[in-house]
Amino acid sequence: MTPELFKKAGAALFGERWHHPLAEALGVNPRSIQRFASGSRDIPDRFRSELIQLLENKGGEIGLIIKELEDKK
Repeated sequence: MTPELFKKAGAALFGERWHHPLAEALGVNPRSIQRFASGSRDIPDRFRSELIQLLENKGGEIGLIIKELEDKK
């Protein structure tokens, strides 16, 4: 995974200030997240599946909110 894709996933999940919440979600130190994002450390392969799961969960939540908003027309 590239640092760019890692940063996209973090921002999609947690917005502009994504480093600390993502660190908490992945169970790592926020400094490690900064190192992964900068490319100064390789991103462990195990985070790929964890990011996919977090993004799928977020997508499901967003889908439910969209449906609820549409139902309230």
